[in-house]
Amino acid sequence: MISFNAIITDEINNGRKIYNATCEELKITDFGDTPEEAINNLREGIKLLFEVEPSKKEFFMKEKPIMIKKIFL
Repeated sequence: MISFNAIITDEINNGRKIYNATCEELKITDFGDTPEEAINNLREGIKLLFEVEPSKKEFFMKEKPIMIKKIFL
């Protein structure tokens, strides 16, 4: 099992609110009508990425971060 961080933001697109889910580690973003839908779509996008580029999955399975820390400026 691999875990990634997802950053959720919202925006107005064509007059309706949508949510973007971004995985900075993989440089991939997806969206949905709710935060949960955006995360699920991002999850599916990551699975597809790993099917197309299995070497990315292997890299992240080997290279585990020693710490994840949120910083504020």
